[in-house]
Amino acid sequence: MMIVAWSMLALAIVAVGANPVCLNSPAVSVCVDPTTGWWTSLQYGGGALQRLLPGSGLQLLDCDTLDANVTFKEQILWVSRTLQCAPNFYHDVNNPTALVTETMTLNPDDASIDWNATVVSDSSKPWSTAVTTSLLYAAFDNATAWVGGPHRCDVGLPSPTFNPLEPFQVSNSDYGDFYYGGKITDINHSEQVNCPATIIPVLSRLDASSGVSVLQSLRDTPIVAYTKVGKLASAGVGLNFTRQYFRLGALTAPLKIHQHIVAHEACWRPAVAWLQKRYPTFFAADRRANVTDIEGTGSYADLRGASDMSPADAKHYQAMDYRLNWDSTARFPWHGEWIPTAADGFNDTWLCCFAHAKGDTHYGEPCSNPGYGGIASWYQHQRDLGFRTCAYGNLFEFGWAVADVWPNKTLDCTPPLSNSSLLQCHTQRLLREKYGEALLYNVRDPSKLVCGGLDGSCVMDPHPSLPYHDHLLDMVETSLTKTPSAGLCIDRQDWLGSVNPQADDGVTWYPVVPFKTFAPVRAMINSWKPALKNMADILHANNKVVVINDHANRLDLMEHVDGIYAEMGDVTVSGFQHALGSALASMNTPAYIWNHGTTKNLEQGLQGHLFAGVYPTVPVRNNDHSIGGDCAPHCPYDALFADYGPLFAALHGKRWVLTATPSLASNGQSNVFTTTKGIAAVVVAGEARVISNRPGQRGDAAAFSNLVLRVPPDLSPLPSSARVLQPGVPASKAPAVTLSVETKALVLVITIDNVPLVRGIGAEENALP
Repeated sequence: MMIVAWSMLALAIVAVGANPVCLNSPAVSVCVDPTTGWWTSLQYGGGALQRLLPGSGLQLLDCDTLDANVTFKEQILWVSRTLQCAPNFYHDVNNPTALVTETMTLNPDDASIDWNATVVSDSSKPWSTAVTTSLLYAAFDNATAWVGGPHRCDVGLPSPTFNPLEPFQVSNSDYGDFYYGGKITDINHSEQVNCPATIIPVLSRLDASSGVSVLQSLRDTPIVAYTKVGKLASAGVGLNFTRQYFRLGALTAPLKIHQHIVAHEACWRPAVAWLQKRYPTFFAADRRANVTDIEGTGSYADLRGASDMSPADAKHYQAMDYRLNWDSTARFPWHGEWIPTAADGFNDTWLCCFAHAKGDTHYGEPCSNPGYGGIASWYQHQRDLGFRTCAYGNLFEFGWAVADVWPNKTLDCTPPLSNSSLLQCHTQRLLREKYGEALLYNVRDPSKLVCGGLDGSCVMDPHPSLPYHDHLLDMVETSLTKTPSAGLCIDRQDWLGSVNPQADDGVTWYPVVPFKTFAPVRAMINSWKPALKNMADILHANNKVVVINDHANRLDLMEHVDGIYAEMGDVTVSGFQHALGSALASMNTPAYIWNHGTTKNLEQGLQGHLFAGVYPTVPVRNNDHSIGGDCAPHCPYDALFADYGPLFAALHGKRWVLTATPSLASNGQSNVFTTTKGIAAVVVAGEARVISNRPGQRGDAAAFSNLVLRVPPDLSPLPSSARVLQPGVPASKAPAVTLSVETKALVLVITIDNVPLVRGIGAEENALP
């Protein structure tokens, strides 16, 4: 046995015969079988040793270990394994081998462990298999699990008996595959499924007094990944994070995987706090972006000046805490030219034939010739009313009736031409001269384009190596110079699961399911990330925001992003599950949630939005396929949104509190945030209870909740009182409550008794100087 002292932590490596080799620290210990390379046990938080079953650690599907070598040198635990694999029948390769090399290094600052791995194959032919992080427990007892997203797919909004943020018991049932970002990230399963889903890539086991998590690096880009939790077929419980479609062999660069093992309290939030500290740019808006300028509720509306929103209307919407409109005027010639550029042959005005649906006051309008001046005046009008406009953007869709003629059909562009032919001829010229290389073809039928956008637009690859990427940057620059927008709202992340079969990113080996074969492709996530960064660099340098429509909400997409406008969100069961995913992906940035005209359970939905710290879409005139577009500003539910306006205003600048169990309500469900004003604690879904039962008299029904908060200790001065904001109650009449504050275990514990609830809800706000 040998003991190496490093900093103030004792690091012990034990290697006696076939006994496990262990990397020990006061916080967390991992033991590895020297003959197989599998983990044998995991111990954390001073708790009992948790025995792990063979297969724990990093495993490759359909592979067996030929040999393993486990050593300790230079204060690093090394695991090296040679595997022989039998990948499935899609592959034209026989028994390829793979070398897996892992290192575990202790971080002296917090006793966490960095766990890095490389996987490489010397096969002359390419192949792929699933690469899985597995924690296979012999026993789970009363422990719970949390895997970074919603799990109860039959329940959406918070209720008196359901908290959607709580960890879950692992029962005999299989929870299914929690796709990282939802199933839409995988072209082979591209349905929009929001639950179950993993938003934050974490595997957490939580015991009575301590927990441990394996966290994936946010710098890694899994092409497709999913989490699986459930009982094992033999015995025990498995927590797995599986990556798919990575290429091995044929001189492919080694696959590199970076993970972290963190011990913490018996709550998932400290694990996320650790991840936030390690990767802060994925949790925060860019420091140059003027995010405070867009805080408030939102809309996706066709607003064209005073005729669509008057000063009187503005006061009506201000009561709803309204602030941001995502521009849906669609006054561009075609998708992919969302602000026309000089390089594409446009001057101050252009032809536009986009149509709007019934209910929009501009429904039925003929083709017109909008221009920069008109758009700028509309945006400025909103700004003069105190609101902001986010310009429309789209990285993927381009053209007008593209597939009708591309690539070989003859198109007669001899004048005179109809309006539709003018647009089609212009886009075809651009595609044939500059952008055609970016068009995506169907990986299952290479003769067909991938289309599906409005008016026959088709999907493009925005990779920085292609001229189309330069066009995207040109549009960003043009938008900045021609309009007073607050920034760019980028649509259609649902194309992220697509692939470009005519390009090769050097890492993806994609299964073409109908043909039972694999193909080298470029995954669109590997195009979107660098393209978005380059666009964001320009916008942030000009203090503008980048907001994305997160059809796929996974945390590794959030670097360079300042907010979310979630089209897949709503107040329905599935809609709120997506909204909760958006909330987890934007813990410290604003998120706006769509409402597709849903009025059932609307008040419960607004409470759910408060609980998650996200803004609703409010009923604004000409909202596009969203609430109130056909009746605002005189909708029957306007008063409800106005009742909740001050509560949403209290969430401006929200940041999730990530201490362990930061809020606990005796009645209802609670969450707590720090805000620009101090602390905002939200209590929702409370129940009216009998508080008086005197003999001979009927009990008085009222709703109160006692609240205990555990928040960071760096709040100064310490609060002594708070206002209770309630729906429908003016802020000037908000009752005050007294706080009891003490410091325990490096957190402030704030106790508030008898918080009065209205409609089963109350929002605590402490306004600090």
